Amino acid sequence: MCVCVCVDSCCSPILYVTFSPPPFSSLSDDEGETQWFTYTWWNSAQAQVSSLATPGKRFFTVNRAFQPGMQRYPATTWTGDDQDCSHAKTLGYVAVGQLYHECDMTSPTATVLVRQYQNAILSPIFRVHQMHGTPRFPFLWGSQVHADAMRSALNLRYALIPHLYSLAHIARRELSPLATPASWYFNGGGVGAKDSDVARALETTYLYGGTLLPSDVSVARHVGSDGVVAGENTTTVFLPPGALWFLFNTTMALPGGQTLSFTQVPLGDYKMYARGDSLLALQGGTPIQHTGQLGGTLDLHIYAGGGDAEFTLYEDDGESLSYDSVRATTFSWHQTTLTLSWAVLCQDGFSGSKNDFTNMRAVLFGVNASEPLMREGLALLAPGNVSF
Repeated sequence: MCVCVCVDSCCSPILYVTFSPPPFSSLSDDEGETQWFTYTWWNSAQAQVSSLATPGKRFFTVNRAFQPGMQRYPATTWTGDDQDCSHAKTLGYVAVGQLYHECDMTSPTATVLVRQYQNAILSPIFRVHQMHGTPRFPFLWGSQVHADAMRSALNLRYALIPHLYSLAHIARRELSPLATPASWYFNGGGVGAKDSDVARALETTYLYGGTLLPSDVSVARHVGSDGVVAGENTTTVFLPPGALWFLFNTTMALPGGQTLSFTQVPLGDYKMYARGDSLLALQGGTPIQHTGQLGGTLDLHIYAGGGDAEFTLYEDDGESLSYDSVRATTFSWHQTTLTLSWAVLCQDGFSGSKNDFTNMRAVLFGVNASEPLMREGLALLAPGNVSF
């Protein structure tokens, strides 16, 4: 069995488990901080060897440390062994230009491990680190409540793969980061003072792809002798001004410019918000167990905040270096007519793969509507449209 993290310019940023060799080279670089550029040269040498051993196949590395220059390789860096999966920690990598990064999920307690899983749902890489003797699989940790909460986090991560995969393509094409502080997209709603509360909140609020805002459930770097971590079940969410924010997978919409605080958050409760006037592409149907099961039905979420929206879904073969050989499906939401339309473009001779999305269920989330509206059984391999 191999546990692999796919880290490439167009490769799905996820953790997956497979019982056959992966269709690309993967290496882990650990404890080599001997010189400033050790990791850079490691990646350079490994990339050269990989190109000879598996020509035409993708290559990536998982690294304990980061040096400037590693961005040129398909390389990810974890946050070190300090058990810190806070969004503030991961935003540090954004500041130095490391596109792919991940938190180090290796807590010695089941409750904190649950919160690390949840905090990592929207991380460029989702990676569980084996330490302290017990593998970090849900069924080996804590109670059934803990196991169910971890499974829920994993299921949500896998459901988001089509969207995250597409964002990785967009990042390569447009050189746009995946995870950013909210200040990348919002200017503070007219707040000009650098020391204002809103400006500070925008600098520390974590956004993914400009549309997804995950809660930062507090987690600990150190556990006391009694095993209790103060505040491990609290969370605070700042909603940037200038937009509506939908609680994910619901019609509950809240105006931006406010801070939400939650205490005594149940283990299985994870709050994530989607920006109004945005489209999210999710894996539909039964929860998948690995990326080899991607495809089939696509769930297209429409968070209708009063304006139009657009998103492009990218699909490729998942293993070759032909990053521009893709199917690009552009979805457009037209608010005035309540119509979703899509156009399909196969680029550079893309002929499809076993993981193609062939049909779609469109789900419309209206502002505080009594329930979402759905249109199912929509053919996806040709242009089309549907009205609500």
